[in-house]
Amino acid sequence: MGTGFLKVQLYIGDYTLHGQRIAVLITQDGRVLQTVETDENGTTGRITLDAPDLPPEGTVTGEALFATYDVIVPEANGYKKVSVYGVQIFDGITSILNINMEPLSETGPQEIKINVPRERGATGETGTASLGFEEPSAEVFRQGLPSRSLPQNFDMITWVLILLLLKT
Repeated sequence: MGTGFLKVQLYIGDYTLHGQRIAVLITQDGRVLQTVETDENGTTGRITLDAPDLPPEGTVTGEALFATYDVIVPEANGYKKVSVYGVQIFDGITSILNINMEPLSETGPQEIKINVPRERGATGETGTASLGFEEPSAEVFRQGLPSRSLPQNFDMITWVLILLLLKT
């Protein structure tokens, strides 16, 4: 079993959530695996999670190259509960999940549910989240990307999405 990583960043509109520590639950199959707290800037530390090993270079397995987890931010401090389902974690890669928090209101839904389809970015009926990947260090660019840094059997759309995410 490999190891992947996740960082969660909470936002209010275009700004990071400042001055509040908020709980973030990492779940899988309905079980809470970890509970972490954001710092005063709305960011969690790097969370370590299991992920499938990447296959040897040039090997096509047909198996999922990532593990999926659900990230839940419970209702707290005047903000709606946010549940993001299907967050993808890859071996050796830090995924970054940006979640836009919304204030509680007397009308409308009190929970935001977002699904991350296997082949696309995040979508939701009432909320937004984005999933990106941490940029490799300058040392990685000097030496070239390691042959196992990204799976070889990604389709072209996935490669384009990864390249766009790395540029932002």
